[in-house]
Amino acid sequence: MLNLFRAQWYRLVRNRAFWGLLVVYGLICTFALVSLGSNYHGQEGFWDLPSLLPLADAALFLDPQDYLGRVGGALWVPLLTCLLVATFFADDLSDGGCRNLAVSTHFRPDYLVSAAVLTAGVAVLFVVVGFAVVLAVTSFFPHLSVTWEMGRFGRWALAVVLASVVYGMLTLAVVLISRRLALAVLFGFLLALGQVEVGILALVDLAGECLVSLGIASPWSIAPLSPDMFMRNSAERHFQDWALAFPAGQLGGPLSSLYEVPTAVDMLVLVAWLAAAIGLCWIIMRRKRL
Repeated sequence: MLNLFRAQWYRLVRNRAFWGLLVVYGLICTFALVSLGSNYHGQEGFWDLPSLLPLADAALFLDPQDYLGRVGGALWVPLLTCLLVATFFADDLSDGGCRNLAVSTHFRPDYLVSAAVLTAGVAVLFVVVGFAVVLAVTSFFPHLSVTWEMGRFGRWALAVVLASVVYGMLTLAVVLISRRLALAVLFGFLLALGQVEVGILALVDLAGECLVSLGIASPWSIAPLSPDMFMRNSAERHFQDWALAFPAGQLGGPLSSLYEVPTAVDMLVLVAWLAAAIGLCWIIMRRKRL
């Protein structure tokens, strides 16, 4: 497995898309933070940040994850990770290399573990880039300061990485099934935006309505569905606590909110999703010829 991971990592670091997406993420965070720092008094309401108007020399003290969460950093990491997973593994499966290696007894579990570790490494690098951007940009604006509670940042970073790996492995499942890059990219895009989970809940809600039409009381009740139902700061609807049972709810809730960090329960939820995603990939690889 170690040799497989090294080979994949070697290919990844020589992939232009990898470095391009890292640069894109850095630029996104930079532009958002520069815009915030240069016109804070006009944008604090938009970013849902506290006002500093009463005090002329007041400064905003936030942890790095608070800055990244409020400018969308937590949402961009899984999106870009999914795009990279789709492009990288679609190419990996199309060049015939996996077919040649599949004769090995332990190839399938080794490949999945290697893919999960590689995806986690990519997500970690995105988080590191975001952290570096926060430190660099805030140093140019006296009213933007960074506090150093690294334990809170570590929990936030771990949750973002876990959610990104969950979405990355689900995107890999689509790659394994379809072998089509365009379909995998589309699925990863919708998945990272939370729209796949919205669609699943819509089907569950439809099943409940069918039960009601048959005279059977529905065992569940889902609030009105909307594309931004997993976003805590949405003005259209109230954020529901049950949304935290989904990775999209974690990303749009505590990971994008001020002064919040994931709890142990939140981490366990993401670990359960990760186990399910890896298990799905395992089933697909067992039943579908590489």
